[in-house]
Amino acid sequence: MEIHRHAEKAIQGMDTSMISDWTLAFPLVFGKSEWIGVYTRGNTYPTTKEREISIVIPIPTLEQAKYGVSRKKFAVRPDLDASKFITLGIDYSEYESIEDWIIACAKKGINAAFKKGIKINGVTLKSSNHA
Repeated sequence: MEIHRHAEKAIQGMDTSMISDWTLAFPLVFGKSEWIGVYTRGNTYPTTKEREISIVIPIPTLEQAKYGVSRKKFAVRPDLDASKFITLGIDYSEYESIEDWIIACAKKGINAAFKKGIKINGVTLKSSNHA
């Protein structure tokens, strides 16, 4: 709920009148990564009027943070292609729990997406001021 409120607050003040019947979603993708990633292209579904911007949230190992996950729990997958993302740095030491970490990463990703600009049906939602 906190992430949803953050996205709603970030969009306040932007002119959304031309896309008021659209849904903007920020799916969170969890896994092993060295950065928070905001997918630069996203998915658009015109027939259902939905726009998705995926945010990759790196889950730390136990060696990286006390709230991390055992390396054995990670699926073996190829590394993500950083050229397809806005990449943001990470600092696990700033957070006390995985929940705090996930919420902070989601907020950072949402802010980065709006800073770059999100295009929905020809309308660009862009802002440089995010809470």
